[in-house]
Amino acid sequence: MQKITPRTLPILLSLLLAACLGGDEGESETAAPNSSASAPTTTDSAQNPGGDATTPTSMNHSDTHNDNGYDYLNTLRTRAGMTSFHSNSLLQKAAANHAAYLTNNSATGHHESEGLAGFSGVSAAERAVAVGYPSRQVAENVSSSYGSEESSYHHSIDGLMSAIYHRLAFLSFDSDEVGLDLSGNGEATNYVYNMGNSAIASLCEESSFSGVGRYYTAICSDSTKRLEAGAYLSANETIATEQPDRVLWPAEGDRDVPPVFFEEDPDPLPAYSVSGYPISVQFNPAKVASAAVTRFELFDDSGVAISDTLLLSADNDPNQKLSPLEFVLFPLQRLQWAKTYRVELEYTVANLPASLTWSFTTRDPGTPLYTITTEGENISASAGDTFVVYMPPTHATDSNGSVNWSYSGYSSGDSVEVELIDKNTLRLEIIASDGKISVSFHDKVFTITL
Repeated sequence: MQKITPRTLPILLSLLLAACLGGDEGESETAAPNSSASAPTTTDSAQNPGGDATTPTSMNHSDTHNDNGYDYLNTLRTRAGMTSFHSNSLLQKAAANHAAYLTNNSATGHHESEGLAGFSGVSAAERAVAVGYPSRQVAENVSSSYGSEESSYHHSIDGLMSAIYHRLAFLSFDSDEVGLDLSGNGEATNYVYNMGNSAIASLCEESSFSGVGRYYTAICSDSTKRLEAGAYLSANETIATEQPDRVLWPAEGDRDVPPVFFEEDPDPLPAYSVSGYPISVQFNPAKVASAAVTRFELFDDSGVAISDTLLLSADNDPNQKLSPLEFVLFPLQRLQWAKTYRVELEYTVANLPASLTWSFTTRDPGTPLYTITTEGENISASAGDTFVVYMPPTHATDSNGSVNWSYSGYSSGDSVEVELIDKNTLRLEIIASDGKISVSFHDKVFTITL
């Protein structure tokens, strides 16, 4: 008998957020002034802490093996109507260091422990500063894949985009540069993404503010350096003003949307380990002072409303991660493969009503799809056939993706290649030419007769 047990999970780290999700290991963290978005300090005296960083911050460079990651991430941002990330070699080096640390120590997440192999800083901000990045205002996403599960930047980024706190880090209005890298050892592959704001990084390369008035500290690599409050706020908004008034995800006309969300830490849906892909709208704080959603609905391709949903906002987010300008509609059941859905949104901006309607289509597995709902179902197949088997979840925590299979027949060698697409879905390629393959998945057994 052969077996695959999934262990993937996405992780997000940012100085403003903290998150981690299951399905693809992932986590996110973000940094804010004084490490906790503290208020500016008023001063009548000048102090020069020195220690200005002099390393250039924005460099159009990426290693060849990372190009797919940069390209795919920017494809998604472009589809959302946002500007592309610039690649930054310092953020890339920090990402590479942390990815190697995770691999060498069989670890996950954002935290590093001093004394372990490859330690380069406890937090994402410390790791970025250690390689010469001028700013501590760094967001980090992390995801990991294990064993025979799919491992690619495409798969990693898709997993992180399915988790709402991670998605918002990738679609941040005030980040414009990124460094990413991966590290693997055959058992696990770790992906790390560090996002920064080039305007803030450039400001950190200037002299410390020495005048009278408000200033921020704990933003630059030299945490005592003072940034004049107006200059800091202006730099922080410089990137955001280049972005649209609002961002919708999935975007209008998307045709390759994953149908599922599994888990995230902290978990926006603590009672669910499997649900549908979340739909989000976020308003740009540089352009929108206040917004409210009055209706947010999802319809299937027959025009029937998906009634089992939850609207999450700053008012009811169990983890208090969403801002008052971020709204998320969670379908509480998985969406279907290769189906088109329509979204209807009614909202107000500055008390003025508006509405939007857009559509997206979930991913087509690309091969024949069999949906298994009862014990003992049979599939007839021949050597060389490739197909997908989907077992719809039967309850809110039905996400145990372990799969076992056995073969009885006369063919020698492997009988079937099994790939876990997600925790409810398998891709199988038949190798044997005769006999029977018995597959156990989600406490149901189905057979493949050759």
